[in-house]
Amino acid sequence: MKGGGIMKRKQSGQSIVEFALILPFFLLLLAGITAFGMMFADYISLNNAARAIAREVSVTGSTTAYQAKYKNYGTMTNMYLWDIGKVKLNAKDDKALKQQKDVEVTITSDLNRKSGLLGFFGFLSNPGGKNDGLKIIPDPITITYTMYNESYTGSKK
Repeated sequence: MKGGGIMKRKQSGQSIVEFALILPFFLLLLAGITAFGMMFADYISLNNAARAIAREVSVTGSTTAYQAKYKNYGTMTNMYLWDIGKVKLNAKDDKALKQQKDVEVTITSDLNRKSGLLGFFGFLSNPGGKNDGLKIIPDPITITYTMYNESYTGSKK
């Protein structure tokens, strides 16, 4: 009967060792899921901004009116940086806008290198779009949104 007690203690030690071996991988997986969720939340925020700007430009017919309204827009987790200067339209001015059937908004956003969680996953980023190894987190991220232009006055064929 005494041998059974020693066996239980050995099995208990084995469980602790197995847990200690698995815990770092589990925490890495958990941190990876968190980083992906943060990246996805910012992608959705940027996509909503592109849609809202396309809608604003389409309805107002102005290529500059949106800038004051969305200047201080931000992303949900600040993993990607918001810069109104990196919002591009397919029309240079209001006159050119009225001649195009669609409004196309392209937002380019750089990865925030000062983000807390990114410091841990920084080796997975792709700075400047270079393809040099294991790069999973896109840097920069580009979102393009196209919407019908309600201020279109060109030929309607």
